Amino acid sequence: MTDFFSLFSAIFMVGLVLLLAWWSSRMLGGHYQKASSGQTMKILEQIRLGADQRLLLMKMKEKVFLIGVSQAGIQLLAELDEDFKKEYEACLRKEEGDKNE
Repeated sequence: MTDFFSLFSAIFMVGLVLLLAWWSSRMLGGHYQKASSGQTMKILEQIRLGADQRLLLMKMKEKVFLIGVSQAGIQLLAELDEDFKKEYEACLRKEEGDKNE
């Protein structure tokens, strides 16, 4: 009888740990989404160049930046001008039109 009780309590504890892990990931995930959905800063595009290297096209308020991210750090590569922003927005509108057809 004590073997059954110890087996049941072990299974119960594993289930409880899994439930708490699931609940905490839901809470932290929701908090992270709220924190990362700002109106002043958005990542427009990102390209993975290697295992730990990426290029980000990032918009902050009305400015667009090209940013490099690697293990060595984060580096501003370029601030893009109005012509690029207009071309990028036209490209996005064209893609949306292609998807709707």
